[in-house]
Amino acid sequence: MDPFVSGDGILSGSAGFTGSRRRRDVPRAVPGRGRGILTDPPAGKLAGASICRKVIRIPPSREKAVPAGGGWYNPDWFWQFPEDLRRMGADFFLRTAAVMAAFIFPFLACSAPDTDTEPQACGGTHQERDAGAPREIISRNIVSFELTLYDPREMSRQLLPGGGDPPRREDILARFMKLVKNPDGTVTVEARGGSLYPTARRNGLTFHVRFTAPDRDYTARLQDLVVRRSLIRNNGLVVHTYGLPSGDGDRLSVKYDSGEYIYRRINTGPLLDYDTAFEIYDLFRTMTRDQGLDFNTKGSNVQLYDDATEEFLQGTWKGTHFGNECTVIFTGNHVRIYYGGKLTDDADYVIDEGWIVPADQNGGKDRLRFQGVAVMSKKNSFTLSGTVLRNKASSTFDLRRQKEQSPAPDSADAAGGR
Repeated sequence: MDPFVSGDGILSGSAGFTGSRRRRDVPRAVPGRGRGILTDPPAGKLAGASICRKVIRIPPSREKAVPAGGGWYNPDWFWQFPEDLRRMGADFFLRTAAVMAAFIFPFLACSAPDTDTEPQACGGTHQERDAGAPREIISRNIVSFELTLYDPREMSRQLLPGGGDPPRREDILARFMKLVKNPDGTVTVEARGGSLYPTARRNGLTFHVRFTAPDRDYTARLQDLVVRRSLIRNNGLVVHTYGLPSGDGDRLSVKYDSGEYIYRRINTGPLLDYDTAFEIYDLFRTMTRDQGLDFNTKGSNVQLYDDATEEFLQGTWKGTHFGNECTVIFTGNHVRIYYGGKLTDDADYVIDEGWIVPADQNGGKDRLRFQGVAVMSKKNSFTLSGTVLRNKASSTFDLRRQKEQSPAPDSADAAGGR
């Protein structure tokens, strides 16, 4: 009697069927559910009762994978295992694959050959060229010119070809020079330089100028320089060495009214030779001097430091120095200093390199000092830093701005301090 398929996927046969003469694993059709593979009941089951045999489902889409005559090949061998065992196997496989990938992929990445277009490790050099950069400039009308020199003083000490001592050359002090041609025909010029580091000691060389002036053939002279010095050479070339601080290196950018441009950058050394860089520097310095400014601290028109100004100083300042009360009163360019209740100074003052000192410096090399508080300087928006000299030793203290004007000490104390 042919078996039938029950709803729970069990094939049932006659009570007396033992299956001793049946070929094992012969596929039989299961109506509406593809094929199934019959398996014999477990050994030891008693005959006479209803003996059930399990059927292993094979999806209809995979029926062709089962040989027509049965045999040893079974594409669903994995699904014959218990579900918990299958889950353990799949989990083990995924974990093993993840661990192997974590160890193998870094070695594959490190073994890849270095190229000029891939990021390098610290010290590696990346070089690229802008394929669209023009090899020839047709226009002669510059609309902007910009040059950045990271360490121009080093450029003035370049060795001669073939070795030998460097020649004695004038230092290039400008680190940034820029010119922009305005629609009205004027030019806006900006330049700054001097000390390489902002915190360097003040030596009078640091400068920053910015101005707008008529174009006195400045752009034409720059264009002539571009042609004579062949600044278009290696146009579009960028050389970058990894691991150097941001902002290092030299950069040249020239733009024309036609959309043509020159752009070059390198962060490991001078971009231009000394003679070319100095000619650009000298032209920008000429533009600046034409406006009554110069490439030094005194010739700057942009504030370089957060120094005190006469307007900032006006009013009364008070502090205590080793138990001695100190009062400083600024009125215009005049100052009165009271130390320990006695008037020590009543004189005009000037602000020299940020220091508040007596106005009568006599042209001497050394800066003169006040008697009470030798020198003062701005510390922040509401504090002055004062320096007191006593017995060849110096010490500093803070003077705070007073909200209301404090009356000066009585005249008797003032007279006694004269």
